[in-house]
Amino acid sequence: MLAAEQPQAHGQPQALQLVEQELAQARAELATLHELLKDIPEIFERKFNQRLQPLLAENRNLRQQLLAPKQLALLQPRQTSGLADLELSDLNDDELLPKAG
Repeated sequence: MLAAEQPQAHGQPQALQLVEQELAQARAELATLHELLKDIPEIFERKFNQRLQPLLAENRNLRQQLLAPKQLALLQPRQTSGLADLELSDLNDDELLPKAG
């Protein structure tokens, strides 16, 4: 019986070594994954900013296009021609209606 038990005794330390190696590899892989998890928010933020930049640039261009005519009008001197510059709200009803008789 001692001869039959001896190979098993040799096999156990070898199997134990294999399991310990696998455990060490699994722990190393787990540590690597934990490091990657720490980087995920930064990765998502970078990706978000990369996708957002073209939209912000387009928005900026559209705003400039919309504001350009207004800014140009502010820079040009206004020519006054009397009543042409008055708005209807500036006039009284008496001024709008022809005087009778």
